[in-house]
Amino acid sequence: MSSPRDADTVCAYATLLWDMGKRDHAERSYEMALQLDPGHPEALLSLGTALLERGDYRGAHEKFVIALQRQPHSPQLLLSNALSMEQIEAYTFEEIAEAYRKALNEHSSSHEALFAYGLFLKNKMGRHKETEELYRAALKGAAEDVSLLCSYGVLLTDTGDSDPKRFEA
Repeated sequence: MSSPRDADTVCAYATLLWDMGKRDHAERSYEMALQLDPGHPEALLSLGTALLERGDYRGAHEKFVIALQRQPHSPQLLLSNALSMEQIEAYTFEEIAEAYRKALNEHSSSHEALFAYGLFLKNKMGRHKETEELYRAALKGAAEDVSLLCSYGVLLTDTGDSDPKRFEA
């Protein structure tokens, strides 16, 4: 009988493979870790992330939901789950917004979660004021994030507000 430590070891090896750019081999190794421990959160998150990058949003979402059963307060899992839900038509805007809020409740200073939620609100719901608030909060933790700065600039352009004083703390 395999122990969870075996799954941990296989998962760590898979992560090393992933970091080396051997993604196909890494994915097979994550699957092996899941054969040893079907609910292994790290393997589920990593495999779900790989599926998300490949555009298999439903497959990714399934992995995140299983992992959240074991780690329901994981900010990374909650954010990844929200990102996958955003790409699945069966979910309403409110359900997706709630998934983002759950991620932010667990890690309110996560600039990734603030940025992703802001993008969702802007692009899918047209909520520019709330998006600006989220972007400004995200910039407090990641003022050098080029994607975030560009998105904030686009938001200001979209709303017709180009006052440079807005960038002052």
